[in-house]
Amino acid sequence: MSDENKLPERIWAGKYRSTWWQSRPHHQMTEYIRADLAAPKVKPLVWEDRKTVGEMMQYRVHIGYGLMNGVFALTLSGSTIGEFSSEEAAKAAAQADYERRILDALE
Repeated sequence: MSDENKLPERIWAGKYRSTWWQSRPHHQMTEYIRADLAAPKVKPLVWEDRKTVGEMMQYRVHIGYGLMNGVFALTLSGSTIGEFSSEEAAKAAAQADYERRILDALE
């Protein structure tokens, strides 16, 4: 077993010298998780009607008419990135694409 595996997965740290850090929680302490175990979480996209709001990248779901009747096109900043059979599937694909782009940018 490596030394890394012997380290605690999380600690709790307080502002007073007597409770600077502990391996179990105590009142008025902040929990810290080892960086090598902490996986970043991407917040879910916020949708207003069929477009995202408050994000740098704007996803939109367009409903197809005519020859594309029943198709939901997903666009990112004006470029089509996929076509889906339901609005929910298009929004799920947007979330997956968004998470992939953010996580790919992290080290």
